Amino acid sequence: MRRVTKPWTALIILLLLFTGLVSGYSIEKAKVAVFIFKPSTEIYDRIMAGVKATFVEVGYRENRSLLFDYYEARRDEWQAIKMVEKIRNGNYNLVLSLGTRSTQILQENALSEVPVLFSGVFDPVNAGIVSSLDGSQSNYAGSSHRQEFSKQFAYFLEIVPSVKRLGIIFRDGEPNSLVQVAEVERVKKSLGLAEVILSPAKDAEDLARATSQIVDKVDAIYLPADILVSSSAALHIRDVAITKKIPVFAALVDPTKYGALISTYTDLYILGKQVGRMAVRIIYGVDPGSMPIEFQNIPSVVVNREAAEFLDIPIPESMSGKITGVIGKYLVISTGD
Repeated sequence: MRRVTKPWTALIILLLLFTGLVSGYSIEKAKVAVFIFKPSTEIYDRIMAGVKATFVEVGYRENRSLLFDYYEARRDEWQAIKMVEKIRNGNYNLVLSLGTRSTQILQENALSEVPVLFSGVFDPVNAGIVSSLDGSQSNYAGSSHRQEFSKQFAYFLEIVPSVKRLGIIFRDGEPNSLVQVAEVERVKKSLGLAEVILSPAKDAEDLARATSQIVDKVDAIYLPADILVSSSAALHIRDVAITKKIPVFAALVDPTKYGALISTYTDLYILGKQVGRMAVRIIYGVDPGSMPIEFQNIPSVVVNREAAEFLDIPIPESMSGKITGVIGKYLVISTGD
């Protein structure tokens, strides 16, 4: 693989970003394969936007010094296997794998000749992609968009300081939700929770029932990173919970658009920029197997102003420097008055 000395300006930028990790030599052009098993989504688009922004910041230019080749299998396992072979023989500097199944397919087909950097993977340990968050000890590195529950709960407690009974609404049987529920159960005593009440829902139509089942038994409701409870179906939860004056907090941003009080979540563009920095470090020679799995360490925090006013919950001054966005969409709530 040919290496040439880059211009001093680009080298200085890289040294500032990656002190101690850059050898002083770089690949003249970077060739990156982007592998996606499922159809591309807004999640993947935001991650890639962040990745590309970082490459631009350090001096790369797409279609000039940086080439992306996209391989989208669209849930076709046979096509995916053929794409892995093309990637294997494509002389790439790096493979960006977007999504859990994408990364599992690369591993199942023993792609070990080129560094693989994954993102869009919620729980890489539970998915069997890595055995430890400390590093893969292989040609794989990556990130997770998961947020620790204790961090989310700490932000929520600044606004709603007394929560002893917490309800959790989630999709019944959804693996990522079950991981999050187990995490809450594991840390509940250390967080001062006396009780965690679970209310699984089968589908969107079942959400109103799942909410009604627990709304009179809890001080607050938590919505984990679950597509079902984060979509417009969250309106069912809002209509039941907010009229009962029960605050809702969430691990994704969409529920707050629909009336949850606060979301503490991973901004996928910001995470994508972190992934971009990981990518550049790998291209410059850092061993991917030595790199810990990365998270967005300072979560993005969005508050719904109308929900706070309706619940008569003031936003404390202590949150002013932590809130990254305020949603002001008008809530239409029937209180029965």
